[in-house]
This record gives sequence, C-alpha cells and structure tokens, in this order.
Amino acid sequence: MRKWLPAGDALLQMITIHLPSPVTAQKYRCELLYEGPGDDEAAIGMCAPPPRTEPLPHPSYWQYVSQVD
Repeated sequence: MRKWLPAGDALLQMITIHLPSPVTAQKYRCELLYEGPGDDEAAIGMCAPPPRTEPLPHPSYWQYVSQVD
C-alpha cells in the first residue's frame, strides 16, 4: 500500500504549504491559549513578541484524573 499510495509525503507537503509559521500563528493563537489578563507582561510577550527574539512557548496538555465514587 505504501508504494502505491505514498500518503506520508503528501501529508508532509500539505502541512508545510498550509500551516502558518510559528511566529505568525503566535499572534492570533495567544488569545486562545493564555487565560490571564491581557495587559500583563507575559501576555504582551506572547501576543506581540519583540523582533529578533524567540517565541515564548506555552505548554498545554490534558491530565487524566481518576474518578472517585
């Protein structure tokens, strides 16, 4: 199946063409990811990073919690 339909190459090509760069995506995703006030130093650094600096990573994950009866 892999020789007949190389889906991995097509998927990688679609990702590189259609996804924005991390710096561009950071500008409009920070409002969805950051839950704090919009005027503090962390929010300003995430939404509008100064030029020539690296983007500030924001970890987000789901944590499994067992249900207690």
